[in-house]
Amino acid sequence: MSNFNEALDILTPYAVQNEWVIKTVDGDGTEFPDWLIALENMLEQELKDELPDELRPAYHVVMRAFTKDLDCMRSLSLFDNKIVVKILWGVDENPSEYSFKTQAEADAFLLGVDESNGWLSYEVKSDD
Repeated sequence: MSNFNEALDILTPYAVQNEWVIKTVDGDGTEFPDWLIALENMLEQELKDELPDELRPAYHVVMRAFTKDLDCMRSLSLFDNKIVVKILWGVDENPSEYSFKTQAEADAFLLGVDESNGWLSYEVKSDD
């Protein structure tokens, strides 16, 4: 299966049945899946081998699409929770700025900076 809309059609009744839903604002009782909650729960079920086999192909198509969308939003800086490291290289008075998605990425970068230090000095700057 590779069709995203077809995959959503397969997963929607399962998400509604499990009450992973959002109700419409006008209160007419219409429910539609809260896909972030639904996919998180389906991921947990898959890891425990509890996700029904007939849903797995559709789940993989939808999860892959959502993951790509989230990665794209992160790369476009649509999330404000990025980690910024500012470094003064050598005698330069203007810091270079580096952005990371996770603290682990920032830490790995700083480890690399520290390991490469030797010919020139550097200083990590904070906004304080």
